[in-house]
Amino acid sequence: MLAWFGPWRLPGMVTKSVSGKAAASVKTTGSTSGPTQKIRSTPSAAWARSRTRRSPAPAARTRETSAPSSAARSPSPRSASRSQRPLSGPEVRRRTLNPGSAGWGGPQPEATRVMATATATRRGPIGCTERGLMGESILPPLRYHAGMDLLQLVADLDELLDADAVDDYCPNGLQVEGAREVERVVTAVSASRALFTRAVDLGADAVIVHHGVLWKSAEPARLIGSFRERIRLLLANDISLIAYHLPLDRHLELGNAAQLARRLGLAELEPFAEHRGVSAGVCGLFPEPVEADEFFAAVAEATGREPQVFEGRRREIASVGIVTGAAEREYFQAVEAGLDAYITGEATEWVLHQAAEDGVHYIAAGHYATERFGVRALGRWIADRHGLEVEFVDLPNPV
Repeated sequence: MLAWFGPWRLPGMVTKSVSGKAAASVKTTGSTSGPTQKIRSTPSAAWARSRTRRSPAPAARTRETSAPSSAARSPSPRSASRSQRPLSGPEVRRRTLNPGSAGWGGPQPEATRVMATATATRRGPIGCTERGLMGESILPPLRYHAGMDLLQLVADLDELLDADAVDDYCPNGLQVEGAREVERVVTAVSASRALFTRAVDLGADAVIVHHGVLWKSAEPARLIGSFRERIRLLLANDISLIAYHLPLDRHLELGNAAQLARRLGLAELEPFAEHRGVSAGVCGLFPEPVEADEFFAAVAEATGREPQVFEGRRREIASVGIVTGAAEREYFQAVEAGLDAYITGEATEWVLHQAAEDGVHYIAAGHYATERFGVRALGRWIADRHGLEVEFVDLPNPV
């Protein structure tokens, strides 16, 4: 919730009164940052016995929204006049830290102060702790409703996720170009007409997904039928589409596999499962071995659905490999590495007997269910790093 504070003054500060009404909605989310990945080869069978066990990092939390029915859908913010929308660009005061004092400098010309209520982090959107003249924290964190250049946002995400390092099945990054300035971002797992309709309702400037609309094939895509309608919704509403496929599966901090591994309590995460010359997931250890039934229940709780379990022979689970989505054949790399269990999204016919014969548990926890984590973590990173509004739209898929 935002609060409007009228003209204000701190000792030694010059103030300027600004009139007008500002309505803004800012979602404050956790921060996740990802270091540059170092790809190592798939661990050997002795890997699980040689690593030192440490306690896992706590799982992050995020907000999400389910798409309402068409009857319950609220009017589109894009249909309202500009005066009814939250302020942006030069309408928003940008305050900078005065190098000569411990306080905040005065407002820039023609600017408006927009403040958010206090949170536990007590940090502002530019990464500066807000402190008064005596060093105590006296101001709530600020969230600026200013936009960001679309191409700069894409460049930052490309670098963060090392998008160019992957020979993927699709073009990663910007797939459809919309408005040049981005203020609101919607994240989701897969592109669809339902998602784009919801993005229009939310007044989004950009949509970021794991599964986009463009895929490499021998025949170029044609703008006909339902595909044409998807693209029309984006272009007609000036909404950009940004997609990251394998880069968002394999990232050691923000990736689907890494995020799921931490939710399960795995530590000592390592790149795992070579695919097209790079790792596609992670493997890790439990601080202490867990019973197989307890492990299966933990997967169900983390993914929000009951997984298909093809049991092996091991009654205690100490090491686990994870490749989210549809990665059936990477199971053999888990067997070769000597892991106790393998998690992916889908299963195929031969899995039942293969797991029984090899002794390594195969858990199919759902393609959609295992790939919600990465795009949500990426949204938190964008909100924290760039101060943009980010909302995750959950459109569950039983597959």
